[in-house]
Amino acid sequence: MRKIFTSLLVAAISLLIISSFAPLALAQASTEGIKLDDVKVSVMPEYDDPRVLVIVESTLSQGVKLPLDVRFLVPDSATNAQIGMACEVVESQGHRCKVYNTEAKSGYREITYDVNQSHNLFIEYYYDLNSQDNGDKSFTFDYIPSYDVKHLEIEVKQPLKATNFKIDPSSNNQTTDEQGFKNFVYSYDNVVKEKPISFKVSYNKTDPNPSVQKNQSQVLDSNAESQQSSNTGLMRTMLVLVFALFVGGVVVAFWRAKAAQPTAVGGRAARNVKRQVKPKAASAAKRVKYCSSCGQSLKPTDKFCPGCGEKIRS
Repeated sequence: MRKIFTSLLVAAISLLIISSFAPLALAQASTEGIKLDDVKVSVMPEYDDPRVLVIVESTLSQGVKLPLDVRFLVPDSATNAQIGMACEVVESQGHRCKVYNTEAKSGYREITYDVNQSHNLFIEYYYDLNSQDNGDKSFTFDYIPSYDVKHLEIEVKQPLKATNFKIDPSSNNQTTDEQGFKNFVYSYDNVVKEKPISFKVSYNKTDPNPSVQKNQSQVLDSNAESQQSSNTGLMRTMLVLVFALFVGGVVVAFWRAKAAQPTAVGGRAARNVKRQVKPKAASAAKRVKYCSSCGQSLKPTDKFCPGCGEKIRS
C-alpha cells in the first residue's frame, strides 16, 4: 500500500514540474526560425535626457507562434547602457512591459523576455555620449539585428539647438518633423541577423538641456506596467507552490488514514483470539462446582465443603 501511495506522490510532483516548465520549453523550442517583418530604430541624442535614447520597434513575422522568448542585442559600444522598457505592444492594451533577463556575450549584451499575446515588440535604452567642455558631442551607434529582418528603417534625430551636425555614413533621405527635429533616414532590406550596421555622429551643442522635457507620467506608467508584470510572474510562482503543497497534503493525509485502519492480518488475528478465548471460558465454567448443602464454590480437588464440611459427592 505504501508503495502505491509513494508512486502516486511521485507522479503528482512529476506532473507539476512538467506543467510548470512545459511553457518555457515550448518557448525555447519555438525560437528557431524567428524572423522580423519590419523594424524601426529611432536614435535620439539628448532627446529627453543628456544621453542617447534608442527605441527599437519590431514586428514578428505572422508565421511565428506565441508564446516565446524574444531577444534584443545591445552593443558594447553603447557605453553604460540602461534598459528603459522591454515590452510587447497589445492592441487596445498598449505597452505591456516585461521583466527581462540580460546576459553579457562577445560584443553585445543579450536582452530576453517572454512574449505571450502580440507580434509587436518594443524596447528602449539609453547610453552615454562623449561630451567636451566646449559643447562638442560625439557617439557611435551600432545596430545588431537579433533576427533576420525583411525591412529595416533607422532614423537618427539631430538634437534641437545642435549645430555642425555630422553623420557617417551620410543619408540621402532627410526630413523635418512637426517638432522641428531634422531626421536622417536609412532603409535596408533583407538584413542578416547579427550583422552590425554602424553610424558615427558628431555635433556641437552648448545648451545643457535636452530637446524636450521627459513626460513624468509616462515614466510612472512604465514603472507601473513593469511592476504589474513582475507581480504576475510572482503570483504564478506562488500558485504553483500552493498547488504542490495541496497535492502533497492530500496524498499524505490519505496515506495516514489508510495506515490507521486495521489490516487484514490484524483482523484474522483478532478472530483467532476470539475463537481461542470462548472455548477456554466454556471449559472453565464446566469445572466449577458448588456445595449442594451451602452453595460454597468448590475446587476440583475438594472432597469436603470448606464451608459446611459436607462430603462432596462425585
